[in-house]
Amino acid sequence: VTGQGLPDVGLRRASVADGVVRYETIDDGSIAPGSRVLLCMHGITDDTRWITRDLGAPLQSAVGYDHLLTFDYESFGTGIRDNASMLWAALHDAGIQPGRNIRLDIVTHSMGGLVARALIELDKGGDLVHALVMAGTPNAGSPLASAARFGLWLGSLGLGLWPGYFSKVAAWALTWVDGQANGLKDLQPGADFLEALNRSRRPASVGYFALAGNAPTADPQTAQAMRLLEQMLEGAADALLRDPANDLVVTVSSTREVKPALDGFVQLDCNHSGYFSEAMRNQYMDELVQWLKR
Repeated sequence: VTGQGLPDVGLRRASVADGVVRYETIDDGSIAPGSRVLLCMHGITDDTRWITRDLGAPLQSAVGYDHLLTFDYESFGTGIRDNASMLWAALHDAGIQPGRNIRLDIVTHSMGGLVARALIELDKGGDLVHALVMAGTPNAGSPLASAARFGLWLGSLGLGLWPGYFSKVAAWALTWVDGQANGLKDLQPGADFLEALNRSRRPASVGYFALAGNAPTADPQTAQAMRLLEQMLEGAADALLRDPANDLVVTVSSTREVKPALDGFVQLDCNHSGYFSEAMRNQYMDELVQWLKR
């Protein structure tokens, strides 16, 4: 619609040199039996470059993975369950299949954790995955998802009241985008996808480790962001403020909403984009590495 190209998507092999992430295609069946594999996954409307560079590569070195893989996916118009099914097929094609003694660990940010959970809990990916690390994952949804869809609807209504051809086109475009926001709909608290996911239980063989952020209220950037939320997205801001432990997008309680309870958990003083900074990483890296080596 906008004329902008979508980023490359799918399962790829990654390497990091001089702070630059380089991607390669994966030949079918090229992951050999007995391999140790780390897979990085991003959140909504993002890509895997920063999580791969700032967390994936350090973990590969510290834990000793044979392969560093990434899964980029179209996250706005495609539902989370559909992305999980595409991931399952891509892993199978690469040779990551039950019975081949491959250890697969996944590190994720935000929505990526839900894609991984859908793979594990709804698509029988528990036979493939050994451990899942989730940073800022809205396991009970995020109030911002509902507010964002309401904003699209409100914008289309307001523009539709303006006379003229441009306003009618803009109103149609906003309404169309709202109708296409399947990934965003899945992030809303109470969404059918989340209800189905949270009725499930993760397999006992798969470990879950979560990072949750609590943005420091004394930080000027955080205070400004909260003021903007209150002004622009009042309902979402109220929901976040009722649970004051949040990273400006996801509450700590939402991050912890899995059954059975998490195997590992670290709460950080950071916002939703700060989980993989060097300062934050230094606070959990040793514990995470030891947990992954278990």
